[in-house]
Amino acid sequence: MSIKTQIESVLSWNWTDSVVDNSKLSYANSLADGQGIAQANRNWHSENRVLVNGTSDVFNLTAMTRKVLEDTITVDFEWIKAIHIVNENAAAGDLVMGNADYDCWWEPFRAASHQVEIPANSTLLLTNRQQGWIVSSEGSSSSSSGESNGNRMLRIAAEVADVTYSIAIIGIARPVAGSSSSSGA
Repeated sequence: MSIKTQIESVLSWNWTDSVVDNSKLSYANSLADGQGIAQANRNWHSENRVLVNGTSDVFNLTAMTRKVLEDTITVDFEWIKAIHIVNENAAAGDLVMGNADYDCWWEPFRAASHQVEIPANSTLLLTNRQQGWIVSSEGSSSSSSGESNGNRMLRIAAEVADVTYSIAIIGIARPVAGSSSSSGA
């Protein structure tokens, strides 16, 4: 099994007044197949997911499953190198990423209570091409302070209206003995 990963982002503009400013800011980089710096070995994606206003998807980054033909593939991420979320709504309906109720994956936000908004007709691309953001292998019960010690649950919530969105994650899977897929029924 191998993976080829390309991460790209472009912001361009053409501004004219008494002068012309026609330029762009681009980022493009690839990740080699592997389990080290500037490498990735697994992906997970889901397109056209629908969230009813006021509800959320909570993903366990250590047990991400998807169907590929007749197989169910499960990915146990140890490191996240890139996450891309696209809010497909044309008008109203925001997504909020982060702040899961327990074992919140907080690495890109620097605190479990922090979150980021993805407005309608918008996208969010987070990358950490070098090391990546770590994902804990097990959840932890809440501490006496009420804070969860885990770092594996990714929450995406719909606000204002129902939201259709797509998500893709690239990273490094935790090494496991045996196969990472099983035949689905």
